[in-house]
Amino acid sequence: MTVKEVIDGFREGAEENAERAAYANELFQEAVRIGMELNNQYHTPEELREIMGRLTGKKIDDTFRLFPPLAIQST
Repeated sequence: MTVKEVIDGFREGAEENAERAAYANELFQEAVRIGMELNNQYHTPEELREIMGRLTGKKIDDTFRLFPPLAIQST
């Protein structure tokens, strides 16, 4: 199971899938951990970009700015 498969499953309104749901839950929990990391101590702009890169799975541009706290919610 991949992140893309989880996202595509939600976007396409696919049937319930236990494997996808379990992996999605793992991803949600990792997002919460990263959110806690962001919100509970000071980070330099470079550190914030690295952390956001882990959250999004993408390279974050040097012009990116974040002013915590960051709220992450799952439904």
